[in-house]
This record gives sequence, C-alpha cells and structure tokens, in this order.
Amino acid sequence: SLSFSDLSLSDHSLPASLSVSPDRSQFFEFESVSLSCEVQGNSARWRVVRNTSRGNLSECHTDWGKLQGSTCTVSLIPAHSGVYWCESVSGEHSNAVNITVHAGAVILESPALPVTEGVSVTLRCRYQGTPSNFTADFYKDGSLIRN
Repeated sequence: SLSFSDLSLSDHSLPASLSVSPDRSQFFEFESVSLSCEVQGNSARWRVVRNTSRGNLSECHTDWGKLQGSTCTVSLIPAHSGVYWCESVSGEHSNAVNITVHAGAVILESPALPVTEGVSVTLRCRYQGTPSNFTADFYKDGSLIRN
C-alpha cells in the first residue's frame, strides 16, 4: 500500500455530512455499502438521494437501497454508479460522494470523502480473489508514483 497526501480539502460548513461505510469510493459488483446522514439535530428530516450516471435522480428506498433507521444500505451493481448525497425536506444538502461500481476484478481503495490537507492517506489496489503474487503500480495524472 501507498501513503499519499495530495487529495481534495474537506468543507466543514455544511449542515449535514454523508457517511460512507466502508469508507471508499470504488466497489465491486454485489458488494454492500451503507450510507447515512450525519446531522447535528434531527436526522429524520434528511434522506439519502442519488443521481446515477444514467441521469436518474431518486431517493433511497424507492427502487434501490434498504432503509434501516437513518441508514441506507445498498447491494451494488454497476447501474448504481453515481453521485450520492443527503438532502433535507427544506432543500439543504450535504457533501456529495461519487460512488463507482465495477464489474471487473480491480478497484482503487481510497477514502470516499475529501480529507484535510496534510492528513496521511493510504491507497490500495484491491483484486477480487487476490492471488498471492498480486502487485500494483500507482499513477497520478498519468505519471508513475515512486516510493
């Protein structure tokens, strides 16, 4: 794995925050992800919504996701790739998270949410059914990153 500290900055001024568990932005097909709205105050006024890469805007528990309390759990397929966020009944919104679902064998494991500048981040390549001899090279903007 590789530590890296050149990712985007976080914004602490939003009224709510979308929490993603496990904390990553890429997933394999059929994996499960839990999305919840972290709000100071009443989270019942907030819902998880998404806009898929196909342009379908909808909220959890319409035709996707299972709502348990204020947490939306999704068993993922590639059509679920898109932007997810929390929205209040009065139209306020949280940070947005781009989630990509891959039917292939390799994903990049990196934090789903932006991190604060200077914080160390670990990036991993995950191979579905990892063979013992699996190695990976990391690239940033097309250039190989060397340790």
